[in-house]
Order: sequence, then structure tokens, then C-alpha cells
Amino acid sequence: MTGEPLDADLTTQGTVTINPEDYGEELLVAPGAAVSVDRPSNVETFSLGDWFADVRLDDGGGGPYQVTAAKLNIADARSTGDEGITQNKLRVAGQQYPQDVVDRYTDVPAGAIGPYAQKVLDRVLAASKGDDPYDIAAAMEGYLHSPANFHYQIDLTDVDCGIGGQVECFAQYKKGYCLHYASAMAILLRNAIPGHPIPTRLVQGFLAGDWQNGTSTVRIRDAHAWVEVYFPNYGWIPFDPTGQVGHPSRIPEGPVVAPPSLLPELSFSPDDDRDQNGPSRRPGTAGGTVSGGGSGPADRGLLIILAVVLAAGVIGLAFAAWLRGFKN
Repeated sequence: MTGEPLDADLTTQGTVTINPEDYGEELLVAPGAAVSVDRPSNVETFSLGDWFADVRLDDGGGGPYQVTAAKLNIADARSTGDEGITQNKLRVAGQQYPQDVVDRYTDVPAGAIGPYAQKVLDRVLAASKGDDPYDIAAAMEGYLHSPANFHYQIDLTDVDCGIGGQVECFAQYKKGYCLHYASAMAILLRNAIPGHPIPTRLVQGFLAGDWQNGTSTVRIRDAHAWVEVYFPNYGWIPFDPTGQVGHPSRIPEGPVVAPPSLLPELSFSPDDDRDQNGPSRRPGTAGGTVSGGGSGPADRGLLIILAVVLAAGVIGLAFAAWLRGFKN
């Protein structure tokens, strides 16, 4: 799980029981970044074994299990102290990214951004409060989420993209479902600052479902996709640009803070803290077991993760059919 925050104070761990009735998949499900699970499991990686991809339960995922997961400590909006992650902390986080994060999560395929997508990016940059990655990401999330700009629609049989890419097609027709919103935001952010790409990744998982008596019932129709943006010293922060059904990030502004004088590299080998009984002992943001999105604020409404993070330049195409079948 390369690039996770190293400061345990940034995360809170909790243990929950998952009862996957009628789920029928071996992928681990958890409400945050998985730390451990009480059943034998395997961590799957890609890119020569260096990158955390997902966690699969050895027995196929049947029956209840307990998983310990970590979420990021987002500051309380009512707090006047400096506890937790705030907008102002992310604004000054800088762009001294670990090289492995840059190598994996900043690629923009040739032709992915055409004239329609570029127009969207130009409007977002013009509306952004600042030129730092946080303000640009927040502006992007808000612009895509607004029904004045894009319309959430599952049935796209009337859309003919021709040979155009997914992001350009979405920008042209201005309608789609969560996969299209998330793919567009991820690719556009990577191209938002010339010469200094912002690392992004697309995450798949579930919305929180229906809460009753301390239990959340999550159904297949709650399947969802969103975006995570990497911030030095804080790791992967979730953003959800999908209109109507999405849950935009809720991070309080917090007091003004000075930028750190030096941002250390956060890279480390995923082999350092992995064992066969869980994906990682390191508290941090996600990547696997829990939607790489993991470690999102609890009030965002994302139950999280099927345990798959997609990093490819042509984001999301591999599971487009899967996601479309779930009607979200």
C-alpha cells in the first residue's frame, strides 16, 4: 500500500462485522482502509508486485467476518483547534509527491482530453478559489456535481461517442453515471497544473446503504465509483463528483496554517507490513480492501470498498459493464 500516511494520529480504527448475504464475491468489503480481517485472505498486487490492488478471502467470502478498518480523521466543523484534516491543511500540503505515486497515478493517455473536456477544465480552473491541488479538486467536484452543468443518467443508449474517449464524450453530452463523473474528474485533475500533474485514482465500492439499529444494509444497487486525490503527508483524500446520488467531500476549512518547511517522502515497500491474515497492519488510506477510497470521512456516506483501486490511464473501462449492471 504505497503512499499511505505514516502518522497514526491521522486515522481512527474500528472493527465491524460484515455479513455478505447474497454477495457471492470473494472480494473483501470494509468501511474504510482494511487493517486486518479474521479470515485467511490474499492481497493481490499489480505492477510487478509493488502496488496494492485488492484483497480476496480464501474461502470465497461466504458467511460473516470481522474486519478492522481505518478512516482518516477529518476535523470536526465545530472545533476551533488543529485536530484532524482540514481544507487549509490540504491547501498547503504541496506537491512533493513520492515518485512511485507520480509514476502510477498521473498518466493522461493521448487524446483523452479533447476540446469539450478542455473547456470543462478551463471553467473549473477559472472558478477555483486558488491554484493549489485542493482548491482545484474541490472546484472540480462542485462543478461536475452541479445539475446546472451535468445530469446523472443511467440510460445512455442515445449517446454515440463514436471513436471519442470516455472523458471527452461525457464532457460533450454532459450526462452519465458515477463511472463517467469519476473518470472525468480523475483525468482532468491530472492535467490541471501544467508540468505538475495531480495524482488521482478511481475507486469502486458502495454507498453506505440504509442504517437501522446500528446496522447498515448495503445492496447491489448501492455500488458506486468515486475519486481519490493524493496529498503529501495525508495520503488519499476522497472526492465524489457524481450528481444527485454522490456525496461530495465534507472537510471543514479550519484555521489558517503555515505550509510545512519540508514534506518527507512517504514511499515504502508494501512487503514491509503484509501478512496472510490481512491486507496491512499500517493504518492509512486505502487502496485495497476498502476502496482505495478508504479512509474517507465517516459522514460522507461511503461504506467503501470492494477492495479495488483502478490506476490505469484509461480509467474504469475494465469494470464499466460491471458497474452499469449495478445501475449506478
